[in-house]
Amino acid sequence: MTSRLRHHRQRPQVRGERAPWPGHRARAGLLAAVLTCAALLTACGAGNDSANPSAKADSVSGFPVTVTSCGRTVTFKAPPQRVVILSPMIARDLVALGVADRVVGQSGTDYFSPPPQTAKAPVLSKENLTSTESILGASPDLVISDLAYRLDPAQKGASLDQLKQAGIQSYVAAAGCTANYTEGRFTDVFTDLENLGKIFGVHAKAKELTDKLKAEVADVERRVAGQPEVSVFEGTMYGDQFYPVVGIGLEALDMAGGKSMFPVVKDPNANISKEEITARDPQAFIFQSSYPRTVDQQKEAANIKATFPTTAAVRNNRIYSIGYFSSTLPGSAIETVASLRQVAQFLHPTVFQ
Repeated sequence: MTSRLRHHRQRPQVRGERAPWPGHRARAGLLAAVLTCAALLTACGAGNDSANPSAKADSVSGFPVTVTSCGRTVTFKAPPQRVVILSPMIARDLVALGVADRVVGQSGTDYFSPPPQTAKAPVLSKENLTSTESILGASPDLVISDLAYRLDPAQKGASLDQLKQAGIQSYVAAAGCTANYTEGRFTDVFTDLENLGKIFGVHAKAKELTDKLKAEVADVERRVAGQPEVSVFEGTMYGDQFYPVVGIGLEALDMAGGKSMFPVVKDPNANISKEEITARDPQAFIFQSSYPRTVDQQKEAANIKATFPTTAAVRNNRIYSIGYFSSTLPGSAIETVASLRQVAQFLHPTVFQ
């Protein structure tokens, strides 16, 4: 079966996409030298706070640092200065860490709106996959991806080996490893924050953000504690094909006071029939939209009502749509925690009043 990660995102290439920084290649050598100097030598004068308003590394002397990414050990000799992100969602956490000004390229803008701080960063691909050539053209020293397959040529992603040969490091979200996509844990997003704090040398900011988000999670769990579980079908729908939530999204549903009707499904491409969903009679539907910028709750609800007219969820009008990227895919701890709260408020609205 065609992977739904690619099936629902692949569209004809859009002509006229912006090339990354016209004339950039001609300046790449000089710019790389300047950036290296800025990162490593305080004598260059660019490392002081007045010259650089963005978050500054706690101490360059704290490098090198080593983190683990999908079973690989990745070592950084200095904080990255030029970053390509393969999902705009990643920028949300980079903004909070004060390093979003280092983003020099992004992909997947058709599926998630970049925050204002990175909205003008060159778009390497509007689609879900980015070519190795496009990434190399942006001359990054780090590529961050939410999912491992975006850096897998066998899946039509960029070549991790070619990037490494060009001296470009890469980091994949902890829950986005090939083996972990369906088994990713909610706490993996905090592992990413810790690692990003190390990579960019902004440990204090990473800890502050982690503590804040963990407090928000604790508040949600406190509110829904003792509330009756709501049986839910949460997942995606493409025509007459239905895919239940897995990984982070599945665990988040439990944390929000819901109970998946298909909790043992481990294959993200598992197709559940309309008849089987109807037979289990969910109390609520949560459908994940691939286009969080344009979710039309009324339109989505009308589609669900027409498809599952006899279910308790439809009779009681308990239907909600949420962004697929932010609710299920890793890449941003901020988005993951915000989605948890949205789901909890939908399932148990009275405890949030």
